[in-house]
Amino acid sequence: YTDFTQVSLAALTALGEPHQPSELTLKLDYQLQHILVDEFQDTSILQFELLKRLTSGWQYNDGRTLFLVGDPMQSIY
Repeated sequence: YTDFTQVSLAALTALGEPHQPSELTLKLDYQLQHILVDEFQDTSILQFELLKRLTSGWQYNDGRTLFLVGDPMQSIY
């Protein structure tokens, strides 16, 4: 069995360190153009770190987008 935290930690490990991205991170950086996160108010610290790593190679005005939808009045954290 596994839980959401274990899955998030495994994903972070697979992406490598912020200043030393893994091959997976480099491949995803090439392929990901848009990321949409619904219920952003419920994003955990681990999930936020995943987003930071997935978008770490993005440059201003390169056509990629990160769209966050959330309602702070509904936050569970």
